[in-house]
Amino acid sequence: MSTSPDSPSSSPDRTAVARVLGVWGRIGHVKVESLSDIPDRFVTGARFFIGQRAYISEGSRKQGKTLLIKFQGVNSRDDAAELQGAILETLSSESPELPEGTFYHFQIVGLEVRTSGGQSLGKVSDIISTGSNDVYVVQTSDGEVLIPATPDVVTQVDLESGVITIEPITGLF
Repeated sequence: MSTSPDSPSSSPDRTAVARVLGVWGRIGHVKVESLSDIPDRFVTGARFFIGQRAYISEGSRKQGKTLLIKFQGVNSRDDAAELQGAILETLSSESPELPEGTFYHFQIVGLEVRTSGGQSLGKVSDIISTGSNDVYVVQTSDGEVLIPATPDVVTQVDLESGVITIEPITGLF
């Protein structure tokens, strides 16, 4: 139902695409965890933001489950260490259009969740990616509810009205 995980975004016009895990090597490479399932995001020349500062990729490569990225102007181990823990963001307007029925996480977080009977449950506060399907974390008046983002549960996502409609399954609440 959604594509992974372009959250947490610090700005509605930006999409979080990676988290800097640490330093690699001596000339300024950083090791990152991708928060996106769009592999072309990390090509040479790609632009990322950390806060208000833009960083341009000089190149990247996959290393196991992580990526190694070299940014222009980050030329030492100390420079790279300053980025540790940072979230890399791109402009949301630069995100490719997705196939019908799939959504970026930033589009889902904040939407109201209602049952097919019209009962309002709360709003999506987070998304957990499990590998097989995403799980929407919904803040209700009674606490947190986990909603599997599968077609048999999530029956409609209406971005214009800001509502996700679900068909509750046995044991969900």
